[in-house]
Amino acid sequence: MSAERQRTTAGYEVVEGDPKTAAGQRAVALDRHTVKILREHRRRQLAHRDRRLAAGKVWHDSGYLFTRKDGEPINPSYATTRFRKLTERAELPPVLPR
Repeated sequence: MSAERQRTTAGYEVVEGDPKTAAGQRAVALDRHTVKILREHRRRQLAHRDRRLAAGKVWHDSGYLFTRKDGEPINPSYATTRFRKLTERAELPPVLPR
């Protein structure tokens, strides 16, 4: 699996584009279990999309694996904030930048 796009925030605006440098384009090694979980998530997401479309609701094919209910990509700061809250709730130490 590879990370092909970069999403970040600049103030309140989401900015999306190619990684800034060639080093930003790299493969991400995933174990079989993680790949299985991600594929299951994608199958559920596609089933959700089909149910929404059948009900006449909007779905945006953003191409992202983690999206809002309407298919639009989540805000990058949401994932960071949510991860921090979950680690605090689990009483885990914070993840510090290298």
